Amino acid sequence: MASLVTTTVSRRTFAALSGSAVLAFLAGCLNASSSADSTPANGTNGTNKTNETPTDTEPNHGHPDALESVESDALERAVVRDEDESENWESKPGVYSVRIRNAMTDGVSATVKLEHDGESVLDRELRIPSDGDVVLELRARGTYSLGVKTEAATVETTVSWEPADCTTGTTALTISASGIETEASIQC
Repeated sequence: MASLVTTTVSRRTFAALSGSAVLAFLAGCLNASSSADSTPANGTNGTNKTNETPTDTEPNHGHPDALESVESDALERAVVRDEDESENWESKPGVYSVRIRNAMTDGVSATVKLEHDGESVLDRELRIPSDGDVVLELRARGTYSLGVKTEAATVETTVSWEPADCTTGTTALTISASGIETEASIQC
């Protein structure tokens, strides 16, 4: 007696699997130490260390000017944008762009940590408005490590950026009720 097994894959599952395959394909542009990891916020980060809590608690972190005080030679632009401004987002030639978008109906707090060649560029808890985003534009060559932590999830990714070899690069993170989705693209 032969049995027939039918598998149904939802659009969301298919999209997630397709996105993972594309991300794995794009990993060829990343160096050997590059990684993308998503762990629960209250879990461990693979090193048997508990995730750290943010220490920077400046009162204006939900304000669009919350990133004006960030100074770094690597960082060309850093801004928190509301729903109206976040509609248009395009990467610029010679710049590695990071976008952290809040797709939820309420604002969300996220701890954003960014390092350039091992030096801290940004380590802040930011309030991202509903349908708003955080945009970081990085021009300097080198290795960038990005960590984003919300109440529901933590994502860490590392990329080596060489503007002489690659024209544009982006990392787009989307915060939703189901966690943090990550997409990376480098055009070399």
